[in-house]
Amino acid sequence: MIPLSRSSPLVPLLFASCFLGSVSGSAAAALKCVVSIPPLASIVEEIGGSRVIVSVLVKAGQDPHTFEPSPVQISRLMNADILFTVGLPFESIIVHRLQGPDDKPTFCDTSKGSTFREVFHSHEKDKHHRTELDRHIWLSPKNLAAMVISIREALTATDPAGAHSYEIGSTQFMEKLNSVHRRNLELLSPHAGRAFTVFHPSFGYFAEAYRLEQHAVESDGKPPTARQLARLISRSKEKNLRVMFVQPQFDRKHASTIAAAIGAELRTLDPLARNVLANMETMGTEISLVLSDTSRPMGEHHE
Repeated sequence: MIPLSRSSPLVPLLFASCFLGSVSGSAAAALKCVVSIPPLASIVEEIGGSRVIVSVLVKAGQDPHTFEPSPVQISRLMNADILFTVGLPFESIIVHRLQGPDDKPTFCDTSKGSTFREVFHSHEKDKHHRTELDRHIWLSPKNLAAMVISIREALTATDPAGAHSYEIGSTQFMEKLNSVHRRNLELLSPHAGRAFTVFHPSFGYFAEAYRLEQHAVESDGKPPTARQLARLISRSKEKNLRVMFVQPQFDRKHASTIAAAIGAELRTLDPLARNVLANMETMGTEISLVLSDTSRPMGEHHE
């Protein structure tokens, strides 16, 4: 179980998880909530229920790395009660533009309390190496539990009359999360230590939660060099990696070319799917199927 408590060893202590402004909204009017990415929408909706109206900045299929809000979205943000963010670079630009003498919107950084992993980037031409924080924290069951607490606290601070409702919503969400987590443990535990191939390194937290490894084709948003591609081909043969997962936010033609080069089938996994719990369940199923298939020698087929 992943407990819903800040005293739990699975949820790092954080008593100032959100930068909260003054109380706004009322029991009679639904809170106007804006979230940066689709997965946050489902969490806020599950916890807030009928007390919230949620709009999303980054739409399905859009890439957060290149996202810029439209004038209509900026106007909506200026009239929102709460803006929920997750620590992505574009969010800080928006928060800076919105900061002013007014109390709205309240800003809640849901990444507060999460444990971050680092992504290592290597550049062969200039022999430059760098690391950055992996921002896909919602794909970690442990971090997702911390996000639930931050969201519940922000909603309660802005709408104290809804405290009991938000407590119930967050508890129900955690029950669903624990159920998905237990199911994924059953599916993926037999494959501990195994690797799966992805186009863009979005699934590191999910892999880490279930003792798996993601092998990413891209590094720092760049395609592999000829030398890196040769290593990918060699590794794919050595580890019998027959499938490459691609995200819908990226160019499928480019991914198809690389998949053909390494002899892999292309399949889709979306780290930004709106229903985060259903998506984690889908990820567990898809990765389990791939790892079960690649445990067989090349050329062997099911009866």
